[in-house]
Amino acid sequence: MVSVQEKKAKTAVLLPCYNEEITIGKVVRDFKAALPDADVYVYDNNSTDRTAEIATAEGAIVRKEPRQGKGNVIRAMFEDCLCSLRCGRFRHYF
Repeated sequence: MVSVQEKKAKTAVLLPCYNEEITIGKVVRDFKAALPDADVYVYDNNSTDRTAEIATAEGAIVRKEPRQGKGNVIRAMFEDCLCSLRCGRFRHYF
């Protein structure tokens, strides 16, 4: 097992979405422009519009979360990522 310190840190942008087809394309493009080395993940929370399709077309990595609700999609995001979260002066590892 590789420790967190041994792995090179990589930035991931995690975007929970529900029916965001109007804005998701620009949001993904803007994050990719601002953080070109980051992976942009869109967590589609059971949208009924073209959110996932547009995000994929803009180069995002799309994950589907069929359980409705922001809590479910946030849990899915953190279950998928080994991450270091910086909150103020404190650092938390998940």
